[in-house]
Amino acid sequence: MNISALPFASLISGGGTTMQALGLACQDGGQLYGRAKLALVVSNSTTAGGMAKANALGIPVELINPANFPTPEEFGAAIIVACRMHGVQLICQNGWLPLTPINVIAAYARMIINQHPAPVPEFGGRGMYGKRPHCARLEFYRRVQRDPWTEAIAQWVAPTFDDGSVLHKIAVPILPEDDTDSLQRRVLPIEHQVQIQVLEMFCADCVREEWPPPASLVRLVERPILDECKRLARQRYPNG
Repeated sequence: MNISALPFASLISGGGTTMQALGLACQDGGQLYGRAKLALVVSNSTTAGGMAKANALGIPVELINPANFPTPEEFGAAIIVACRMHGVQLICQNGWLPLTPINVIAAYARMIINQHPAPVPEFGGRGMYGKRPHCARLEFYRRVQRDPWTEAIAQWVAPTFDDGSVLHKIAVPILPEDDTDSLQRRVLPIEHQVQIQVLEMFCADCVREEWPPPASLVRLVERPILDECKRLARQRYPNG
């Protein structure tokens, strides 16, 4: 799709740092200037700090909380209506925690993407957000002593958490001195970079999913180790 300025929405649940980076990239002098436009921010949370960031950038904000709708379909319909009102053609999930309703995925088929701070699907899934993916990835590496890296990714949105094909990714080394916080700090700017670059791909109509899909990082006999690392991450970071 060749458009001078592709209008997109950013769906957020928290601080909105990636959304802010995308908004700034769309401004004069930014990497996306003249090619993409952040037309709408949707938050599912009244306490999301990203709403103030969006207001500072002059971006319209819609608060759409799934708790206010009796069914996922009605929640999804509200998202679709808001996006269409603002001319949105692409949806970016940037720290968005709810499971995206199927009607939203259908309405924006091949035009809805997700951000994740660790390899998927192994270090994704329900509840794997915030510091948890970093904690699980670091713990798994230290237990198996193989593949000393993590990655920031952009992927298609799927009906289940973090299960879509990968469109773009950048690897980040795991350092001997890393802990969860230091790894998260080093991955975050790479997440921003990945999201900006995948938007450039959409603007240039050159989005291609990764093919063939990469081999799993986790061997079959290591599945119990992965499950334990995820359990530990949830225990250490009960609020994500």
